[in-house]
Amino acid sequence: HFIMLLLALVTAFLTTRVAGQTDLIITGVAHGPLPVSDTEIPQAIELYAINPIANLSEYALGSGNDGQETILQGTADARQFLYVANDAASFNSFFFFTPDFVGTAAALNGSEAIELFRQGEVVDVFGNITINNGAGTPWNYVDGWAYRRDTTGPDNDTFVLSNWILAPDVFLTAETNLDVDVESFPISTYSRIPSQPTPA
Repeated sequence: HFIMLLLALVTAFLTTRVAGQTDLIITGVAHGPLPVSDTEIPQAIELYAINPIANLSEYALGSGNDGQETILQGTADARQFLYVANDAASFNSFFFFTPDFVGTAAALNGSEAIELFRQGEVVDVFGNITINNGAGTPWNYVDGWAYRRDTTGPDNDTFVLSNWILAPDVFLTAETNLDVDVESFPISTYSRIPSQPTPA
């Protein structure tokens, strides 16, 4: 009986979702100065599903502290990347595919923090949400991008700068060549598996 009780307790522990646990993380943000129509591109957030997610509506994105929030919908497979943009047509003209979601949380100026919520609780963050304007901070990504380092995250409500690669201003180097700009953003490359050293 003791062994059966112990197994039941272990099973309950493994299957219970603790506070702050998430199957979705922020893996990339991009902000560009390229004028297309009435907006600037790219303005996008990349998310990554660690495990299958049956109900994405449990999750929402917020940017800055101005109350802009985008609630997600649908489902996600394990290891699936999801993209949130401020404008679908502009996103498509830059990345050549359609974003999964369109919302005001991705209306970025390159200096605001981004929060990922699950059922109202912060489960991942990029930038310091207590700073309204991150211009001049180490996590500024104006006219460029930030991308999460492999195997890191989620960071809950505490931003960890060392978990990110920062590349501000890179989109200024080729304003008329979208192909160059697209290649500079490491889209869909995040991995939970540590990279292997290159053989000598």
